[in-house]
Parts: sequence; structure tokens; C-alpha cells
Amino acid sequence: MAGCIAAMVGIVALSLDLGRTAITDTELKWAADAAALAGARQLDGQSGARDRARLAATGALSGSGVGLTANGDTFDPDTDAIEVVNVKFLTTLGPGEGTAGDVEATTDADAHFIQVVVEQTTVNHLLIHAVGGPASSAVQQSSVAGYGMAICNTPPLMICNPDETPTNKEVNLTPGMGILVKDGGGNKAYWGPGNYALLEIPGLPGVNNIREAFASLGGSPVCFGNLVTTEPGNPVAVNAGINVRFDMYKGVTAGLKNNPNYYPSKNVVKGLGYGRGGGATKCDPQTTGFNTWSGPGDPDGAELLQYPRDNCFYNGTCTRFGDGVWSKSDYCTVNYGDTSCAPVTSTKEMSTRYGLYRAEVESGEVPQQVSPANEDVTDLCYTADTWDNLKTGADVREEGFDTSADGPDRRVMVSAVVNCEEQKALGNLNGKKTVQVASWVLMFLTEAAGSYGDPPDQQELFFEVIREIDVAEDDAVAREIVQLYR
Repeated sequence: MAGCIAAMVGIVALSLDLGRTAITDTELKWAADAAALAGARQLDGQSGARDRARLAATGALSGSGVGLTANGDTFDPDTDAIEVVNVKFLTTLGPGEGTAGDVEATTDADAHFIQVVVEQTTVNHLLIHAVGGPASSAVQQSSVAGYGMAICNTPPLMICNPDETPTNKEVNLTPGMGILVKDGGGNKAYWGPGNYALLEIPGLPGVNNIREAFASLGGSPVCFGNLVTTEPGNPVAVNAGINVRFDMYKGVTAGLKNNPNYYPSKNVVKGLGYGRGGGATKCDPQTTGFNTWSGPGDPDGAELLQYPRDNCFYNGTCTRFGDGVWSKSDYCTVNYGDTSCAPVTSTKEMSTRYGLYRAEVESGEVPQQVSPANEDVTDLCYTADTWDNLKTGADVREEGFDTSADGPDRRVMVSAVVNCEEQKALGNLNGKKTVQVASWVLMFLTEAAGSYGDPPDQQELFFEVIREIDVAEDDAVAREIVQLYR
């Protein structure tokens, strides 16, 4: 009987005191989670983000408890809210549940995660001490949360941040800047060894799924989050999906030209023609047989000219990133016969390629080369509709653009922006790897994928920066994410 009573007391002691300790541990974890989530919401990469996050997690005054919550510990005689005693900001999380491999943030721009530690609480044991156990247990908890966005209905693209330095990770892409997003051949072609600007669609790996996402109206069927996985390789086949947006259907995309889920943009110019040999057709226009524009100052005799690249790409003074200076006067001379595109009017800016494109679409002006007219974009390869009835798409220059009325602008894509030097240092940009997204940017597709000049390079893909995405406003493509990681 004595032995049974002793065992029963021991079991009750363990159940009661360890139960109280477990409840306290859970309550502390809840408080840490709440504080971390409150702080993470402020980590938008803007100036003052860490100060705002610390204030949200800890409260306005020292000792005031968790700022946006009111958490208490059931078994603590002190009725004050559980207090946050330490806050740390991280740019990268190490593998697993531990802190090994965590990289502490040094700026607001690279503070992607917040680690919150709450105060240590002592649980006084009632019975364990009577059977030889400790008189109390110390309990403490921490949590890690991060803030970012999920980008939906977009093709899987990435570029590097041109402004990245060892001390500055902020993304500040200039509207109107031209970018060679995907190049072909040679070491200069990739952003990181094996990576040529393509991302893996989550759960749907492979080139065919990427091509489908570029071609289709809905883009990727899966949203992208703060962490994305690269898709190594530089397949030409991807360009066929991109060029569907230019009313170019050939090869694997030839069967899509009557499918409403793959309608083209309301293009006004492609810089491509057909009818002069070389096998070019309206479904596969080319430059064969035409006098093409060769660079700034050369409109004389040119018969075809798409939106030009930044001048520095023609004179060799830039590699991947331009400066936004392009030959609008040459474009207007070739396509309209004057240096200002006189028939085109708009109340908005027309200095960027996207601004001019929107003005042309909304004015109903279709460039017809002055003499002779070699490109008629209104004569569609797409058979399910006419050019006049194609949707013009939403103008994305203003935050909060709405795609519900007239669909998405098919000449606009979204790209992830990555701090590539930081990711390379972590070994994350060599082959198929997961990388941290610093920002997302809206870009205008300035020309068909693959240079159709002399010689042809079917790898090239040029864009113009429109602006960065505002996660709070641009809900047509962006969703806010505040997530617990540990």
C-alpha cells in the first residue's frame, strides 16, 4: 500500500506540475507568435521598417507588454502582459528549426524576418519537490515570422537587382529603364551559373509548364511567395509561349490560335513582316527581305521598327541594364512619318515605351510604315476574334489597377527581383536553388522574344521597367503574406 501510494503521488505530481509547465510554455509560445506576427507585418523593406516592427512587437513603452496583443500567463502571479525581452531581424533563415545558419539583417531593406523572445517565466512546483524533484521550472519561448507577398497569375521570371551593394539591398528600378532579361550564349547570358531568368512553377516543374504560363491568359496556375526556386537552362521553346502575346502562333503553339485563353495583346507594332520570302507568314512574321532599323539615327529607308531598345544596347555601353534613353523620334519617323507620332494623343506620359504603347492602343492608332506599309497588325493570325474587338487590358501605371473590366494587358509581365550577389554568397544561385525575393516589378514586353535581326538570336528577351508592385494596392496580382516560420 505504501509503495502504491508513493507511486500514485509521484504520478499526480508529474501530471500536475508538468501540466502547469506545459501550459505555461504554450501560452508563452502563443504570445511570442502574436508579437512576431505583429512585427512582421511592418517589414515592407521601406525606411524605418525595423523600428516600426520593433514597436509593433514590443509596445510603445518599455515594460508595456506586447504591443498589439494582451497575452497573460495563467500560472504567473504577475498579472501584467507577457513582455518581449529581445527582438532580432534576419535576412535569411538557416535550415531546420534551430538558429544555426541564420543571417542577421543590417538594413531595413534586407530585414525579411523578425525573431521575438519573450520573458522567462518561473513555474513553482507544488508536488514534484515533495518527491525529490526541483522546486521550480524556468520556461521561455521565441518565434520567427516574416512578411512578404504572393504574386499570382504571372509568368515565372526573375532578374537581379542592379542597385545591390554589400550595404544596400533596396530595390530602386527606374521606370522606363530597358532590361535584357534573358540572353543567349556565353557566360554573360546567365544571372547565376545555369540560371537564365526562369523560375520553376511550384509543384509544376519543367519547360512545358513555363511555356504554358507565358502563353496563357492566367499565367502561372500557382502563386509565387517570398522564396522562389530557379529553373536552370535557356530553352528556346519558352519563347514560343511568350510570342503568343504578339499574335505569333507556330510549332507547339500553332493549335492555340483559336483558343480564347490564349488571345494576343492588342499590338500596334511588332517590327516584323511577311510576304517577301524566307517562309515568313502572318503567324510567323520575320525581318527577312526588309530594310530594318539598325540603331539610333538610322530611320532612312527603314521599313520595320519595333519599340527600340535603350540606345546603350546598340552602341555597346550597357550589358543587361539600360538607362531609359531610347530613340522615340526614330520610332515615330519610321512608323508615322514624323518625329513625334503626331496622330497619337494622351493625357498621360508618352515618354516611355509603355506610355506610348498605351496611348496608341487607347487612341486606336496603328502604325503603318509610311512607304511601303509592310506590317499590318490588324490582320490577325488569331482566329477567334478581330483586332478591333481584342481587349486593350488594364493600364498598370497606376497603383490598384483593375483587370476585371478589360482583362490584363498582355504586353505586361511581372518579374521577381533578387539580390543576386547576396544569394550567390549563400550558394543559392548555382543550378536549381531556392532564392529570396527582394521585390516584384511590373515590366513591359517591348519586342517579340528572340532577336529577328541578323544574325537571329532566339534567346533574347527585352523588357522596360514600369514600376514596382505595391502589395497593399495591386491586389489584381499581389496578396499579402504574414507567416510564422519557427
